[in-house]
Amino acid sequence: MLVFLLLVATGILGKYYFNRFGQKIGPSIGRVMNSGVFRYLAPITPLFALTFDGYLGVTAALHPGVAGAIWSLVGLATIEAYSAGLCFRSMQTSAAEIPRPTLWRISWRGRRDSDIRLHRLLEVHVIYVIAPAVVAATVTWHEPVPAILSVLYLLRYLAFALDFYDFEAVVHWHMHTRSLVVRGRPSASTFVQVMMNYVVGPINGYVPRLYETEHMRLHHRYDSGPGDPYSPMPYRRTSLVEFSWFATRVVSSNLTAAAFLASRRLSWRWRRLVSLNVLGYWLVVVVLIVADRPLGVLLPIFAALHGVDQAKSQYKWHGLPDADNPKEPLGNTILWVASEAAWRTASGKVVLGEEIDLNDGFYRDWIYFDNYHLIHHLYPSAHFDRYLDLLRKSAPKILASRAIVMTLPAITSSVFDMWSANVDALAQALLTEPPEGMDKREFLRRRLEPVPEARHREALIFDSQPVRRLDAHLVRWLGFVTSGR
Repeated sequence: MLVFLLLVATGILGKYYFNRFGQKIGPSIGRVMNSGVFRYLAPITPLFALTFDGYLGVTAALHPGVAGAIWSLVGLATIEAYSAGLCFRSMQTSAAEIPRPTLWRISWRGRRDSDIRLHRLLEVHVIYVIAPAVVAATVTWHEPVPAILSVLYLLRYLAFALDFYDFEAVVHWHMHTRSLVVRGRPSASTFVQVMMNYVVGPINGYVPRLYETEHMRLHHRYDSGPGDPYSPMPYRRTSLVEFSWFATRVVSSNLTAAAFLASRRLSWRWRRLVSLNVLGYWLVVVVLIVADRPLGVLLPIFAALHGVDQAKSQYKWHGLPDADNPKEPLGNTILWVASEAAWRTASGKVVLGEEIDLNDGFYRDWIYFDNYHLIHHLYPSAHFDRYLDLLRKSAPKILASRAIVMTLPAITSSVFDMWSANVDALAQALLTEPPEGMDKREFLRRRLEPVPEARHREALIFDSQPVRRLDAHLVRWLGFVTSGR
């Protein structure tokens, strides 16, 4: 039930951002917030909204309820403007338009534009997280206006971060390409690492250094196959209840490192690193809670939201594995392409209609090419700037192995389509040719089943009829609340 409530929460946050703010209000306000002096004032607006009345007593003569309502409205309006600046800057498609980072002044000569952009994206997150996080860590619940507004700021920020994987892009690509290393400036590199792992990371739900450990030492070692504790293979992807069990394990492991420490493949050095960071994280949380600080309650909640979102991401990237080839990326990783025409262009097939320019707009810049996730698993150390060339190079073996290729617009609803067994919607997005004598729907039904050799011990419970009936009801309720996203 807890995971179901978290799914509802993430769905509402994402729905709010995607439908209302991201497409209508955000870009317009963002242009103002990023022009001239507004670009520098935007990061301090939370402190203004939270402390202005307390120090100057502007509404002191009014009834406390009226004063609270006025400043709540001011604070909520500021939240929108505050988030607009983050939205507009971090979704830029041209690296040349993005200002160089100013928090760490270094030479950018010889650096890739994409790496500069990652630096700038991290700086934007640092700027916009610090003010509300400081307020949430210093005020108490006995000061309801700043406490509640700081919580709203952070939830508003998280709505964007969860829906567009912005901070995920920074952490993920740095782990693989070391894009944030400042050559010749070890102190600057350390500062960047601290900001990423110990300031912005926890606000996005990351227990420091755990994602790095799981991703690099386990996930890529097993390529989401048997042996990966976060692999979706043991679970029936058409079951929301079974997903909830999977998400519970992900969340609990993210908060305790239980799955990492149980792995025999993890060296003593990494075990010590993980243990120290988990202990430090919970020490900070306990101290903040005892001190009655809002941030103490928020950190585990953010970690739970991130864990559920992380479990959903495993379905997006690895949710249609081949039971006959579960250990290879070609058998268990999904390649999301912008359109059928884009895939035909990349794979050298005859293009129906005009060719697609793969270097243009949306095709060039979606979470730094993370939609080419199969390419990432085939070449984990390759810089993402090379992915289009590697896609063309790998196309023949992708076609020969019948690896899963799907059109990118379906990614936002793909996980819900799996839970609801909506194979018609998945089949419309599928570009992979099924084996002879099998249609796309039957092909997908087989891929949605758990891999027998990896099936988990609790399967008998989830396969029972009462659980199946509960599953159907929960999927309908969740679809009503989140519109199937």
